[in-house]
Amino acid sequence: MASSNDSSIMCVEENGIEYFTVTATGRSGISETGIARTLGIYPSAVSLWHKKLSPQALRKDIPRSLEPLIGKNSNLCAQYYPKIYTSDFWACLAEYYAFESRKTTTEAIRAFRSFARIGAESFIQDKTGWIPEQCQSPIKIRSLIDCFLNNPQQARSLILADLFVLRKFD
Repeated sequence: MASSNDSSIMCVEENGIEYFTVTATGRSGISETGIARTLGIYPSAVSLWHKKLSPQALRKDIPRSLEPLIGKNSNLCAQYYPKIYTSDFWACLAEYYAFESRKTTTEAIRAFRSFARIGAESFIQDKTGWIPEQCQSPIKIRSLIDCFLNNPQQARSLILADLFVLRKFD
């Protein structure tokens, strides 16, 4: 498993569940045992679905909620951590065990509802173009650099306007 000291993958363990994020890309995942615990199923069920949905597997009797995973690599970093699965894999399994499985679980329903709430918020923010405040400064700097490279005179005007606003409030 990745340790929290591994600079390429961030790892947080909470209530015995390990969550992972690839530092360079932001792609996230969860351990096999973490998926099992959050959905109220056995780790062997997680592994079985992973095999059934792999690119080499036959495509027989795949539930609708798991169809988006068919043929996709659901490992976050397979070569180093084979039992860390992507957030998409987790979300699709949560939907399956919440609504389609012969034995649905209350844990899966709870997890799926949490995903829906977070996803709805993110979806609307994306549609409206909202960016968290801590991310706005780098975006503004990047756009000023682009502007400066493409149109130095306009960039100078923008920078002077920003300085005027800042001095006005000092």
